[in-house]
Amino acid sequence: MTEENGGAMSGRPDRVDGRLDRIERALELTVHTIDYVANELRILLRAQVLMAERQDKMAERQEKMAERQEKMAERQDKMAERQGQLDERIDKLVSAIGAMAAQKAQT
Repeated sequence: MTEENGGAMSGRPDRVDGRLDRIERALELTVHTIDYVANELRILLRAQVLMAERQDKMAERQEKMAERQEKMAERQDKMAERQGQLDERIDKLVSAIGAMAAQKAQT
């Protein structure tokens, strides 16, 4: 019986050491995983900050483009109005030249 107890006692520290080794490996793996996840989160946060900055710049550019488009539309309206005035003047000039030519033809 003492041999059995002695045998059981001598095997028990090995089992404890084995368990401790497994726990230590599990903790190392957990720490490594936590470090990896923390690094990935830092990378993601940087990417989100950069994306937000770029979106802000893009929004500013879109606002400027909208302002430029409004100015261009105003200029086109003015140009169309001036084109109409020019057409009227050309019509009057052509009529005047036609009248002068008809008058010369009669004389």
